[in-house]
Amino acid sequence: MNKHTPFMALVAAAVISGSAHAHAGDHSHFSLDRMVDHLFSQPFHVLGIVGLVAVVAYAGWRFAAKRKQR
Repeated sequence: MNKHTPFMALVAAAVISGSAHAHAGDHSHFSLDRMVDHLFSQPFHVLGIVGLVAVVAYAGWRFAAKRKQR
């Protein structure tokens, strides 16, 4: 496996989730507290956040494992 694979997976996840949008609608008028509430109360947003956390955790785990081998 290429050493850049986890990074590329993270970039792909960020690009795909940014362009796919969980649902239609303009969110630019939301205040910070309303945006946080919205992100953590909508199932599609929560799934995206969980997916992103999983990818970052996996990449970190792989990075630490590779570094420990040296």
